[in-house]
Amino acid sequence: RGAAWTSGLYLVSKAGELVFTAILARLLAPTEFGVVAAAMVFIQFAKLFVEIGIGATIVQLPELTRTHVRTAGTLVALNAVLFFIVAQVTAPLIAGLFAIPHVEGVLRLLAFIFLLQAIGIVPENLLVSRLQAPRVMTVEIVAKLVGFGGIGALCAFNGLGYWSLAIAGLAETSIKAVTLALLVRPPLAPMLDRASMRQLLS
Repeated sequence: RGAAWTSGLYLVSKAGELVFTAILARLLAPTEFGVVAAAMVFIQFAKLFVEIGIGATIVQLPELTRTHVRTAGTLVALNAVLFFIVAQVTAPLIAGLFAIPHVEGVLRLLAFIFLLQAIGIVPENLLVSRLQAPRVMTVEIVAKLVGFGGIGALCAFNGLGYWSLAIAGLAETSIKAVTLALLVRPPLAPMLDRASMRQLLS
């Protein structure tokens, strides 16, 4: 039943994404899409490593304790800060690699996605471990609807150009992360318990 719901919601999400892209394509020039697309190459690649497998471990760990959850959140947060700093430092190099000067500023802004993403990783996977994946998908759809369909389109309509796509991405990530955190309300106090770290990282 959960798989059916998740599949249906995934299709709805992709349909919405197609509509939002069509709307933004009428408001922005192709070159403006190119600036953000170049920056997102690094962002999407690095996002895979921010989680460092913690999410999958939360889902699979048979006896998940409060200590595990706090340690997992701390590890993800530290890793997010690391990748945020890496993005800030390497932004000029990445812009040079693509030969698109505007990429540097966009990448510096989009790097905040790492910090925002870290807020939602633990709550998202706690919901999945409780077989509540449809709730996660619903939050994702609402975040995309508001982020790109609302905020992004409004920014593009007001002439913000490629910045509207970057702002939309940040809005989507922040809405999703904060909503998931409010739904689950996991313990947020930082902790690095050695035994829990070994279990989570192994």
